Amino acid sequence: MVSPDGDEGYPGRLAVRATYTLTPDGGLWVEMSATTDAATVVNMVHHSYWNLAGHASGTVRGHELVVHADRYLPVDSGGIPTGDQREVAGTPFDFRPDRRPPATLGAAIDALPAAADGTNPGGVDHDFVIRGWRPDGVLRQVALLRDPASGRALEILSDQPGVQVYTGNYLDGTLTGKGGKAYPKQAAICLETQKYPDSIHHEGQQGWPSVRLDPGSTYRHNMVQRFHGRSRG
Repeated sequence: MVSPDGDEGYPGRLAVRATYTLTPDGGLWVEMSATTDAATVVNMVHHSYWNLAGHASGTVRGHELVVHADRYLPVDSGGIPTGDQREVAGTPFDFRPDRRPPATLGAAIDALPAAADGTNPGGVDHDFVIRGWRPDGVLRQVALLRDPASGRALEILSDQPGVQVYTGNYLDGTLTGKGGKAYPKQAAICLETQKYPDSIHHEGQQGWPSVRLDPGSTYRHNMVQRFHGRSRG
């Protein structure tokens, strides 16, 4: 795929490649790369929706979520990161792996209610700072989603410094899928590995990765979605 110079206001002719590979061990590998002929901004994501109980099973409120992050990015009224990084401890964003009992999406959603004026649908739509990340291209587990009812689990590995957690807050029943099933609010969750959103406006700020791509360099982003069957408890 090629995004021409000036497309959506971005400089440079961007040549993009995405490769999807299914593996025998239940994994979906997503490998993304890009090159440019002028300095530009690149931060690609894979935006799939998941409900481990099945697409017609209702919401993901009962799912448990682990995110390997001690900090998250607070956002303004428009959903844009403010530039701060805050500790997740003691907040609805505490999905740390050492938390007991594990965090449920329903509890987090209830702690982040919709705005009375309708400007914010509530729920989680925030980026998390991956614990121990380094720019070495190594795949690390960044998140683990589990549905206790079915025993199914989804493991996310990535070489990126952040993961956006989005609990389907803007789904409203107007989108339909298989068999004409309507998807209500919070019917699914997205786990999008990436560099931090709005990083271009925090270039050089400590703790913020660069999203600049120059000619002669190659942008790379690798992630794995690995599925596991019913747990034995």
